[in-house]
Amino acid sequence: MRIAVNGTELYYRALGQGRPLILLHGNGESGRIFDQIVGPLARDYRVYAVDSRGHGQSSRGVPVDYRLMTQDIAQLIEELDLEKPALYGFSDGGIVGLMLASQYPDLLSCLAVSGANANPQGLRARWQLAYGVRAAFDPDPLAQMLARGPHITKQELGRIQIPVLATAGQYDAVREQHTRWLAQAIPGAQLAVVPGATHSSYIVHSKAIYGYLRDFLAECLQTAEGGDEA
Repeated sequence: MRIAVNGTELYYRALGQGRPLILLHGNGESGRIFDQIVGPLARDYRVYAVDSRGHGQSSRGVPVDYRLMTQDIAQLIEELDLEKPALYGFSDGGIVGLMLASQYPDLLSCLAVSGANANPQGLRARWQLAYGVRAAFDPDPLAQMLARGPHITKQELGRIQIPVLATAGQYDAVREQHTRWLAQAIPGAQLAVVPGATHSSYIVHSKAIYGYLRDFLAECLQTAEGGDEA
């Protein structure tokens, strides 16, 4: 399915029934990276696997940056009339999730992110170097995003008031110290470092992330429903 938002057109797949759950992929990917977990998640949730602008089957040749991508998802939620969806984002998708939760504090119910960095210095040195060299020769805005952004402050992270799970692989491109700092900056956030995993090995075309999401979402949404009843 396709939807026009924020001057672009996003493609998404919607499966299952239940409370809404949005899945956001990383840089240069598409919602298809979640093919191993969409089915299991759709048993309990209405899952929306979105292709970000400039990716997959969404509009190409459009301006791309974290600010625009965050606005896209905020408008998608409004246009689809989704009531406090949960969101899971990997890498760039996680960055968008953090910005969304900080800038639109009443929009989401729960947020899980994997391999997300709040600033370029959050990456391991060799990845900072690799992305910097690529950006010096490649004008592609996706390459520029990897090298130049994001820039999410500790104060902005502190404005996130919903339950958050932050995960990273033991050998992630994001420094473990940075992921721990990020989780500490978000009030009440949970942290999980996945043993033996790289940045993407437990997520892209993998079922390994499913157990983490299943347990976190079940606890988070149960708590949210209790608060609604109160």
